Amino acid sequence: MIGVDDFAPRRRHRRATIATAPGPADASRSRPAERGPPWSPGRANILVPRPPGEGNDVELTGWITTARAVDLPHLRSFTNGRETDRPAVRAGLILPHHNGRTEGVSTRTKRIMRQIHGRARLGLLRHRVLRL
Repeated sequence: MIGVDDFAPRRRHRRATIATAPGPADASRSRPAERGPPWSPGRANILVPRPPGEGNDVELTGWITTARAVDLPHLRSFTNGRETDRPAVRAGLILPHHNGRTEGVSTRTKRIMRQIHGRARLGLLRHRVLRL
């Protein structure tokens, strides 16, 4: 069963929820589904990052507190990493500056290098990257 919260990639919605059950789905139920804890078995929340804003770091702190209460090893490791680099994570969540274009150019250059492996000379790479 997939429950989507008005999710459409072109509309840039922020969240979708995927819930699975061990047995076959029963559409004839008259009562609404009970909502369990965020990390209950068979349920996954997929969150897409929000645009930068002041409230995001507060929400991250709340999420880290909830994740630590669940006490799953992989989440504990992830939250410890976020706490270790807290100033950089906070800056990424609240500041409007980003290096997306730089990362895109870097990724494109690496893709071209993989495509022309073995034939990569500076002239050919310059031709492919700069499109001269």
